[in-house]
Amino acid sequence: MAFAGFLLTLLTFIWGAPFIRVLRQRFGFLAYWTTGIFFSLCSYEMWFLTASVWIVVGLYCELEAKGVRWVWNSVLSVALGTAVLIGGAFKLSQSYGIVTRDQLAAVIKTFFQEKTLLKLPAEFDFMTVVLQLPSISVIVIVLVLAHALIFEKAVYRWFRIPRERFAAQIKLLDFKLPDVFVWIGMVAFLGAVLEWNGQNHAINILNVCILLFFLQGIAVLEYFYKTLRVGIFVRSLGYFLFVFQLFVVLAFVGFIDYWIDFRSRIRKLPAKSQDNPNARLL
Repeated sequence: MAFAGFLLTLLTFIWGAPFIRVLRQRFGFLAYWTTGIFFSLCSYEMWFLTASVWIVVGLYCELEAKGVRWVWNSVLSVALGTAVLIGGAFKLSQSYGIVTRDQLAAVIKTFFQEKTLLKLPAEFDFMTVVLQLPSISVIVIVLVLAHALIFEKAVYRWFRIPRERFAAQIKLLDFKLPDVFVWIGMVAFLGAVLEWNGQNHAINILNVCILLFFLQGIAVLEYFYKTLRVGIFVRSLGYFLFVFQLFVVLAFVGFIDYWIDFRSRIRKLPAKSQDNPNARLL
């Protein structure tokens, strides 16, 4: 039951991240952190879920306002948010008497077999899930931050309020990981396919890298859509296919963008499309 509550609370605050970011930017430091403390206390044993989301979004906003570059800002915010998430989850599991990996794997197995519509094969090894919980925690926090940044513009538009901008604010269409992430990803992939003592660590690092390259792939895809003035129907269909069906393909696009630089090539396309001002794809 606690595990189900954990997931429901988590999903609630992931989807609410853009509103939380707008709250900080519109109402300031005191209102934001006071509200965060209030909701964390109201979450009772799930306090760490609320706190981790409030911390990653809030710290990112604070450092952004101070002009900290988005790369270091993201690393610091995600690291602190993940630490709170993992630390709180660890204390919660201890309070329920779950102190070993085998016990945690049994809880997760019971949840998927009895509490969800998703039926996994009987031979599925839930210990692999337990061993990858560190990367899953990082991925959750990264998704919270990404969701806040991607959809904050929509929140401002819905409520018809002016959007505050900062010099250090990232331009999502130009989002590109530092070059070092490409080499980290390749080393992690090599470590993940080889049998050695650090294989699980390599798999966790690779999981995070895949998500980051996927986000870069989304930036490339959106840049392509905007350049060709793709209509809402084709855009929605494309996102559905790539996000839910071709996730790995989009992550691969983000990975090879280091060498191909898709956006610099896409920039050359408008010169051709401008010859026909009515050229708009659905």
